[in-house]
Amino acid sequence: MSTAAILLGVEWGKLILLLGGTLIVTVVLVGGGAYLFLRVFASIMNSRRDSWESSAQKLGLLVDRSATAIYKPFSGEFNGLKFTVSHFGVMRGEHSVDDHAAVEMMMDGEVRFSFEIEKPESILLDLFDAGQPETGHDIFDKAFKVSSTDTARLNQMLHIEMFGGESPTLLTDLLLAAKRYHRVKVTDRSVIVGVRCDFGRSDIIESTIKKAAYLAGRIEEASKNTSQGIPQKEP
Repeated sequence: MSTAAILLGVEWGKLILLLGGTLIVTVVLVGGGAYLFLRVFASIMNSRRDSWESSAQKLGLLVDRSATAIYKPFSGEFNGLKFTVSHFGVMRGEHSVDDHAAVEMMMDGEVRFSFEIEKPESILLDLFDAGQPETGHDIFDKAFKVSSTDTARLNQMLHIEMFGGESPTLLTDLLLAAKRYHRVKVTDRSVIVGVRCDFGRSDIIESTIKKAAYLAGRIEEASKNTSQGIPQKEP
């Protein structure tokens, strides 16, 4: 073997060792960076989770440890009504999400017909079914998607006047709620109210619980009054 061939072999060996060393260093750096990223990410998520669950602790609510969600729902009772609190996100931009808390309050009263009134969470109102029941109140019909097995009775329930509330009618109560809360959905079984809520703000969650309970009470009262045939007052 010539001297040139020997030198060429040595150079190739050095190149292979250099490439191998570079590859090992790259793998170590990438692996170490990924590990550190995962540690930081896990630390942030754990901190957010703990902050979320701190609201349950402050309010004396029970966290559902069996749930698979990162931000586990919690439950409790308010004025004899059972409710759950869950987390949901709302896209604010391409890479950002606002945290929200939704309270679902179950109703004890027996409403004798089915209905669903829901504030849309998008501006695509034109996608609603053209044949949906209308209440005769233009502002309300534009603010909510409505369906019912008894439209006439639902209209009566929405318009009947009641005392001792934040407004004279359930219709106005729902319109006021829609202005303040991102999510408003009421049915013959439950009330759902969702609001933007930073983690750890138990005061916001508490006020939303009270609002959901208030709306549930107003629905049950309005339903009871219509079932008893109480006439509406003349305008």
